[in-house]
Amino acid sequence: MNNDVTRCIEILTDAIAFEEEGIRFFSTRAESTTSPMERNIFSSLAKDEQGHRAHLIGLRDELIRTHNLEPLGKTDDDHERTARQIFETAMEEVKDPTSTSRRTWRFSRAPWKSSARATRCTPPPPPR
Repeated sequence: MNNDVTRCIEILTDAIAFEEEGIRFFSTRAESTTSPMERNIFSSLAKDEQGHRAHLIGLRDELIRTHNLEPLGKTDDDHERTARQIFETAMEEVKDPTSTSRRTWRFSRAPWKSSARATRCTPPPPPR
């Protein structure tokens, strides 16, 4: 096995672990919330992470079996830069969780009213 294949297997293994962490995070949030809407959102996000995990496991297992890097494809600089920006933005929001909740409230305030009627949920209190 050459170094590129070995390195890609390591990267995929790390990515799988990251997805598993996401599954645990979203599942825990889904289990701990009392809001049906939040439970559905967190459950949906956990399910998305499960799909990502399954895809990555498939890529890794094929790479282990064939030692062929072609199925991994190539990315361009714009794609890598965009993914990095998304990651960095998410990390900044984790450092200051109030910024995310306030922004979410600001953008979702009007849609929440119609969604609250549709699901018969009580809207969250406004941010302080």
